[in-house]
Amino acid sequence: YYYHHLFQDFLQNKLYQELGRNAADKLHLNAAMLWEDLGENEEAMNHYLKARDIDKTCRLLSEMGRRKLLKEDRLQLINSYLKEIPESYSDTNPWIQFTRARVLELSGKPRQAITAYKNSYTIFKEEGFTIGIGKSLKGLAANYFLTGDFQQAGKMLGEVLRQTETAPRFRLDILGYMIFITSHLGKMKQADADYDQARSIPESNERIFNVWLTFNQG
Repeated sequence: YYYHHLFQDFLQNKLYQELGRNAADKLHLNAAMLWEDLGENEEAMNHYLKARDIDKTCRLLSEMGRRKLLKEDRLQLINSYLKEIPESYSDTNPWIQFTRARVLELSGKPRQAITAYKNSYTIFKEEGFTIGIGKSLKGLAANYFLTGDFQQAGKMLGEVLRQTETAPRFRLDILGYMIFITSHLGKMKQADADYDQARSIPESNERIFNVWLTFNQG
């Protein structure tokens, strides 16, 4: 059960008055780690924030934001967490930037999403993290597409395809978008070449990718 928020505030203030801020922070940190061990990440997040442990807050938000909360379309909750993170942390954390970009994208703000994806891409590139680079480029392509900039969208997708470490299923996803964009730009030979490249990947025989490629081929 939960206490009324006013009573919660009273108990919080009482805790800080009697134990002092540092001791209270330690209690919140211990509670956060316990909740996380139990798989209750939202409870853990609240305690990490109260403990002022921004490093652990960023780590947990990066993980559960993209793996759970975004999939559940809980954009307001993610935004509430993002607002608690100082810019000195969020500006240097690529997954926080990526999460912010996804929230902006899903909130119908493609131009702002592009800025955030550029930030995550830059940091991932500096770190040499291929997966993050690919995901950021895909996000950039999707939002350039939404703003009507097909040329720039195609350029971003082309960068992903030039990566040698791209996982087969992610590559098929990207090729599907590329086929759609190049065909709409009137580059039919390129679209056909992308389709043939996709079909050369064994996973393209899976039903979901078979439908995806055929749909985008038109």
